[in-house]
Amino acid sequence: MTDINYSKIYSYKTYKQCFLEEPAHKRIISNIAKFIGLRMGLSYSNPNISACDILFLHSGGGIVQKRVNFFAERLKQRGFKIRHDSIHKAKKAIIHRLLKKPINSVPFELSFHAAYAEYTIEKYQPKILLTFMDCDVISFFLKDKMKHYGKVINIAHGVSANTHRHSMFDFDYLFLLGRSSLDNILKNPFRFGNTKAVLSGSIFVGEYFSLPPNKEMKNILFFSSWIPGESREIVLKNFSIVADYARHHKEYDFFIKLHPLENPSIWEKKAKDINNIQILAQNIEMKEALNCVSLVLHQWSNASIEAALLNRPSISVDVRDTPDNYLLYNCFFTPKATNVSELHERINEVFENYDHYLKQCDAYASYHLEHRYAVDYICDCIESIYHGREDFPVHIINETGF
Repeated sequence: MTDINYSKIYSYKTYKQCFLEEPAHKRIISNIAKFIGLRMGLSYSNPNISACDILFLHSGGGIVQKRVNFFAERLKQRGFKIRHDSIHKAKKAIIHRLLKKPINSVPFELSFHAAYAEYTIEKYQPKILLTFMDCDVISFFLKDKMKHYGKVINIAHGVSANTHRHSMFDFDYLFLLGRSSLDNILKNPFRFGNTKAVLSGSIFVGEYFSLPPNKEMKNILFFSSWIPGESREIVLKNFSIVADYARHHKEYDFFIKLHPLENPSIWEKKAKDINNIQILAQNIEMKEALNCVSLVLHQWSNASIEAALLNRPSISVDVRDTPDNYLLYNCFFTPKATNVSELHERINEVFENYDHYLKQCDAYASYHLEHRYAVDYICDCIESIYHGREDFPVHIINETGF
């Protein structure tokens, strides 16, 4: 590895940890396990080359890759050779397979990240590396290694916030949903790395992504959430509000759209005695899930933007006493519901003024998305970068120091 600023990496790790409050013993155990895996499991030889034009590097498993398949296919149609890999899969591969050479010059606790970047970039030798990560130390090493091959583009999968989770900018380009994301980022007092921001829109939204309004069918869909440790109690309280409301309002049929990473057993327990709640298949597409509903409930989800594009107004259900400074949802729809009584009022308000909230769907989507149907525009930008051009607007994001 060359030109790696380890003091910046350590500053970033410290900044993240003070917010995530990860116990020290877990960090130590994790580092030791990675170190042992590297030193005991690696055979130092060249990786099997599988060169490509564009490498999609996913931070999750097959579920994440499935969501970007339409986008990847559009790039293939333009003649690009595409490969996919997963960070989690690659971690296992590194432990059990190959690496070109030892990395003794890298600090012990960063050995795994350096090895991962070394192995993956040399295996695929991409001219464009597409990542989908908001906050991973690996990004520092990937960008350093990619200097010999091409450019790193990180693509945001949601609105970027003014938080520790959106403080990593060590990419050549960062594709954002729109102006709201850029405004949030520029308010962040801690920014690590420099990048060029491109206001693009969402890679999940192509011209196929549309539904006519559905004013008559009074079905309601709830976007459920994955439950990380730091917000588990809040999410469970929000679940209970929706379940209690459904139990006492049989005039509505409720559908639950699970988060791709969510364990469905939580909702199965909550809904087992509520006959007007149906849990949808976990792999259901957004359009299919929203086709037969008129209204959407969510907590703080970017799915509300996709629902707005599909002409489905939404209501936020959230017990937290915190300001709405992320999606700025309250500027377009009703105030959030923090209990069953408020949820009843909000649902009545939307159905009684449905045409108004349909117009608000359009305004809400426009506020967060630079391009409504962004897939082709993003492909145009990537093709331009691939050929060494930059014939699209960019916004410079500079690091703030560390």
